[in-house]
Amino acid sequence: MDDADLYSITEPNDFSNDQLIKLDSSLRCSICKDLITSPMITPCSHSFCSLCIRESLTVAAGKCPVCQTTVTDGQLKRNTMLSEISEAYKQTRTLLLRLELQSLQPLLSLSRKRRRSDTSMESVATTSKVPRLDHRSSSGAGSSKGIQATPTKAKGRTMVSCPVCDDIVDSEYINLHLDKNCKLDQEDIEEIQRASEATKPSNGQAKAWANVFGSSKKGKLNQADEIPSRRIPKMNYDLKSLKQLRDLIADIGLSDKGELAQLKLRHERWVNLWNAEVDATNPRTKSQLLKEMAEWEKGRLKAKPPPKVDDAQEWLENNKSQFDQLVSSAKATSKKHAADGANGNGSNGEIIEITSSSPPTER
Repeated sequence: MDDADLYSITEPNDFSNDQLIKLDSSLRCSICKDLITSPMITPCSHSFCSLCIRESLTVAAGKCPVCQTTVTDGQLKRNTMLSEISEAYKQTRTLLLRLELQSLQPLLSLSRKRRRSDTSMESVATTSKVPRLDHRSSSGAGSSKGIQATPTKAKGRTMVSCPVCDDIVDSEYINLHLDKNCKLDQEDIEEIQRASEATKPSNGQAKAWANVFGSSKKGKLNQADEIPSRRIPKMNYDLKSLKQLRDLIADIGLSDKGELAQLKLRHERWVNLWNAEVDATNPRTKSQLLKEMAEWEKGRLKAKPPPKVDDAQEWLENNKSQFDQLVSSAKATSKKHAADGANGNGSNGEIIEITSSSPPTER
C-alpha cells in the first residue's frame, strides 16, 4: 500500500467532535463501512453502495442486509439526493478536519505555554545560544525546521502559510501537506515537481508514439475505454452450456479458465461491477473494471475456502489416520516439554490427552 492509499483510509473517529462523528457515520455504507458511493435505495428505504448491495443480493438470496426484507436487483433505485450529499461531503471532509484542528490549536498552545513556564529561564538561556538563519545556510539539510527562511518563489504558483505549522507551502500541495501531519515541507514538494517534470514525455515523443499506434490500435482502445451506460440483465446460467459461458466470458475480456461454478461466479461479479458503474456519477472505463476483476481474482486465489463437508462422520473416518498422526506428534512434543520444563508448560509435566476432533465447519 502506497502513501496515497494509506491516507485515503478514513473513519468517523478522525473527528473529535461528536456531531461530526455522527455526520460522518451517517454517510457510510453499512456493508463496506466506507463513505457511500453511487448510493442505491431499496424498497425498505435502506441505502447502500451500488456494488455492495448488488453483491450482497447475489450471495444472500435477495435479502436486505439490514432488515432481511426480500429485495430484487430490479427494485433498486438510484438515491440521487444522497449521492450529491455524499460527494459534497467527500470534497469538504479535509476542510472540516482542518477547521476542527484549528479550533483546537488555542488549547494546545495554552497547554504548551503552561509547560514552558516552569522552565522559562532555561529556555531563554538556551535559545540565546541558537544561531539564526545563517546556521541554516551553513548546515544545509540538517538545519532545524523551526527556523523559518524566506519562502521559495515558484513561477506561476501561489505560496500559502500552513494554518497548523505556519510553514510556507505551495497552495497546490497544501492538502497533501496537512494530510501528512505537516511532514511534507516545501523542499519535498519541489523535489516531487522536479521528478514529475523529468519523467514527463515531451510533446514530440507523444506525437511520435501516437503516429505509430494511433491507427492500428484505435478500435482496441475504443473498446477498452468504453464507459458503462446500460445495465447488463441477470442471466439464467442453467440455460447456458459450459462452452457458451466460456465464449461469453472470453468476449468480455475475462479469463475463461475454470469449472462451471467458477465461471458463473466470475460472470456474476462482472455483471454487478458493471451495473454499479452505470449507477456512478463518474463511471470508470471497461479497462479499469477489467483491472479490478484481475485483482479480485488474485484475492480469491489467496483466500481459498475450506473444503465442504456433507457427512461429518464420513469425513472423520476418511481422515482418521491423519488425525492419529497429529495426536502422536502432540503427545511427543508435550512429553519433551514436560521433561525439559520448558517455559513451565502444563501442570507438573501433565500431558493433555486429545480424544476427539471435528471436521471444518462450512462457512
